[in-house]
Amino acid sequence: MRNTPSRSESMAGRRMTRRSVLRGAALLGGAAASGTLAASLSACGGSASTGGSALQFWSRESFNNGVLEPLLRARVADFDRRYRTSVSVLFESFATSTQKELSALASNRLPNVAEQGQDLALRFAAGDHLAPVDDVFAELRPRLVDLQKDAFVTVDGHAYAIPWYTETRVLFYARSALARVGAEPPRTWDEWRAVARRLSNSAPGVYGFTLPGQGTFPGQLFISLAAAAGGTVLDSAGHVVSDPGPFADALEFLRALYIDGMPRATVTYAETDATELFAHGKAGMYWYNGQALPAVADQGPRALADVGAVLTPVPRAGDVSRSFLGGFTLFIFAHTKNQELSKQLIRHLLEPSWYGTYLKESKGFALPVLQETAKDPFFSGGPISTLLEQTRTAVRYDGGVHGNAPFLGKAESRFVFSNPVIDVWTGETAPRKAAKNMLDQLKVMARQ
Repeated sequence: MRNTPSRSESMAGRRMTRRSVLRGAALLGGAAASGTLAASLSACGGSASTGGSALQFWSRESFNNGVLEPLLRARVADFDRRYRTSVSVLFESFATSTQKELSALASNRLPNVAEQGQDLALRFAAGDHLAPVDDVFAELRPRLVDLQKDAFVTVDGHAYAIPWYTETRVLFYARSALARVGAEPPRTWDEWRAVARRLSNSAPGVYGFTLPGQGTFPGQLFISLAAAAGGTVLDSAGHVVSDPGPFADALEFLRALYIDGMPRATVTYAETDATELFAHGKAGMYWYNGQALPAVADQGPRALADVGAVLTPVPRAGDVSRSFLGGFTLFIFAHTKNQELSKQLIRHLLEPSWYGTYLKESKGFALPVLQETAKDPFFSGGPISTLLEQTRTAVRYDGGVHGNAPFLGKAESRFVFSNPVIDVWTGETAPRKAAKNMLDQLKVMARQ
């Protein structure tokens, strides 16, 4: 990670000084679909002193049916014993949290510490709802793994959200399926399409590639491919670009991949549908995050040993692989009490020995932001090491180049990036027109 902001980061910071405009962006529309924090309408309590202080922490750790919740509760209990506090942890899923968050903001009944995806954290920060955490970020920054700047949130030169962990997508493949058709793991778009075609022609009911067609996944793959082809949503001045070329190229590739090697029902697939197809050997390749690994492991140790992974294939050999950067940040709401104690809770949650144990329980979904944890053997081999490597070049919707903008998260939640893919797959719109339609929509949203 760079120790000094780049020119593009500085420009992004200057663009976000229009707080009166961005405050509205932080309060309107749906939250980023990459993740949401847990929410409640209960008011936070606490006194100015440390002893007996009550804090609230809204957590999004409902992942995998709450497998991480007991560990987080135990860690918070340790914090309570150490600092003589009373921290309540509230867990919430993506499906129900968004409106609760917005209602809590409107009523000023907020927690002290919260966990959220990068996009919504940015909208909160741009709207003056978060307290700066520059001191905590300065302490952690030398210890962070190499991350794109989307993994943390800075506005006007101040840090407002600390990376908690990241997640990304890579191309998983079944070793036995590729061996059956004499194929190597694909590294370029042409190879990806060719392997998908060979797998789909190898046996009835078997497909070359699968992906969730519902929700934000199609858009996340689309923008990742376009970024690898040189596409940026924003120009150097922070305006939405007009050239649909790289986006049209990515959509044209996705159309060909769909025709040659994907189930026609992909457009209806939820995450569970696509995951089960890959886990049960009905699809030879799958672009997904680390949640694919425990799903395959449920089929037995031999099934998991059969899974390999490569970085998301690129348009041409030598191009930089791009993928979608997901994950969560930790932040403090601006108008709550006990902010110094809240910072101490964030530090407590990022203590390396506990943090590493905690992340390993996610079985590959949650990827470390601390160098100490990343060096653990658990993260240094097999598909998990590929996931960690992919985070170094993964981006959100334009953050790898210019820094994310609040309206891009709102666009994700409205499926502005996914709809072009579905329109191309169903034959409703040609790739170039779908790409132009997307950019036109983004221009309208940028002005709102």
